[in-house]
Amino acid sequence: MIELEKKELKAWALARSIFGANQIICEDAGRPNCFDPRTPFQNSIFLSSHGGLEFSYDSLEKLVGKGFSLPRMKSFFRSPILCFRSVFALLRINNLYGVTEPSFHQVQAIFRASVEATLAYANHHAEARGILMGERGSISFVIKELGELIRVGPRRGGLWEVLEASVDEKPAVILCFQNFQIAYLSALGQTNHLTDPVTGKFVLAGRIPLIEKFGFVSRLAFNDLPMPKR
Repeated sequence: MIELEKKELKAWALARSIFGANQIICEDAGRPNCFDPRTPFQNSIFLSSHGGLEFSYDSLEKLVGKGFSLPRMKSFFRSPILCFRSVFALLRINNLYGVTEPSFHQVQAIFRASVEATLAYANHHAEARGILMGERGSISFVIKELGELIRVGPRRGGLWEVLEASVDEKPAVILCFQNFQIAYLSALGQTNHLTDPVTGKFVLAGRIPLIEKFGFVSRLAFNDLPMPKR
């Protein structure tokens, strides 16, 4: 696994979060995801592996934090169709954060964005990698009476990623949210990992130290990255 410099890591985490949110939107709509960021970087990052929108690190942070930022204009000359598709996709993602009563799929998209940013830190941040090193088993995030939001865990080689749920493989630990409003707040970093389990906003079952370690990595990411404006 490659250890990234701070600016590269932030850009990679934001690009992966954009990919993650759009992946859920596209799966629900039955269309391919136009985002697929790739490394390495050269003081900028492409949101798609085949070109597409290219942002400087600062512009990408502004895009996520303020809802608007200009990509490098040469992007549109290289791959105009992909770029225009990507612009509309970014608008759809931005609109998710303005919803006052989100649906299950909208919460799932925002939660996936948050988790993808955490996974970027789990794989490319030195301290986070050290914390999760050697861990096995998956983590399942579910909403009570609605089902699984997402499952994550390490693959061969220790790379953490989103996993397909398997009936044959039980997760090592489950975090169950009381309702999807709490899951939504969690995805925005607005829950309290110390008091919320006590008040029943979410329940943990299984290997608790694993989810505590993942939660620590998630807070590392939240502290570093801009949050979309609501």
